[in-house]
Amino acid sequence: MLGGSEASARVAVEGFYRMETAGSSPGGASLQQLSAAAARGSLREVYEQAHSLKGACACVGARAAQEAALRLERAARAASEAGTALPPDRLDSLLAAVSSEMQRLLAAQAELLSGGQC
Repeated sequence: MLGGSEASARVAVEGFYRMETAGSSPGGASLQQLSAAAARGSLREVYEQAHSLKGACACVGARAAQEAALRLERAARAASEAGTALPPDRLDSLLAAVSSEMQRLLAAQAELLSGGQC
């Protein structure tokens, strides 16, 4: 999952998990913030939130969630820089992909932190 010691990796996973499960969204706090930014129509915020999530996922070795966040980040940035809207079905599809990967990641982390093996 991560380079370094097992203890360091566990600390990183625990921190990520605590941060993400602090909200009420099943996909985590970051997804809640992304969805709120999208609802406001702020592609710049969507880009910024997706960028932050991508980095956090990279820190815990969550490649699939990182890639989903990267796709959303790129689409939001391109639309924002072009001064155009991201088609709602495209935005919904990208958010759904991030949500799906975050739910899978958080479930795996919950299992790992409870003493199970992923």
